[in-house]
Amino acid sequence: MGLPAFANDPAMSRGEQVLRLLLKPFFDPEGCVTLSFSGDDAVAEVRTFGHSFWGKSASAEIPRIFLEAVTIPRAPFTKIPAKMRHALREVQEQEKKYAILDGIGANLLFRSAGDVLELQANVGYSEQLRRLVAAVLRHVHAGLPKGECRHALAVAGEYVEIKLSRE
Repeated sequence: MGLPAFANDPAMSRGEQVLRLLLKPFFDPEGCVTLSFSGDDAVAEVRTFGHSFWGKSASAEIPRIFLEAVTIPRAPFTKIPAKMRHALREVQEQEKKYAILDGIGANLLFRSAGDVLELQANVGYSEQLRRLVAAVLRHVHAGLPKGECRHALAVAGEYVEIKLSRE
């Protein structure tokens, strides 16, 4: 996707706080949302591939990447650390009980003043994780203009049980 590893990415040190959400839907292209928070605003950067690589053989093809950045209100995202901690506890409990093989995987990294929270799981393991991913998708989608990135968030939204406009 043209992004360095989370830990090495300079974008992860922009703003007072930063959230990165890597979306890994089972049947659709991956997407990445990076939210950089400063003051009352958040800058949302969305990246997605033009197509899914599922079931395709490796090739020398350079994938088409779409990128969009917008400024949105910070208010909907004020409780991310608490929600991530709650989701992590749910995931740890549920992963012991059963395996989920499809749906949408999510990798989240939240950085704030040296504090770093990480969570990697299928959203099916945690209702709190599903709600957190759905909230990020809903609020970022609302700020994006029509295009591939907005469409990708709408597709990802279906994996977390929300209906967003695909236009």
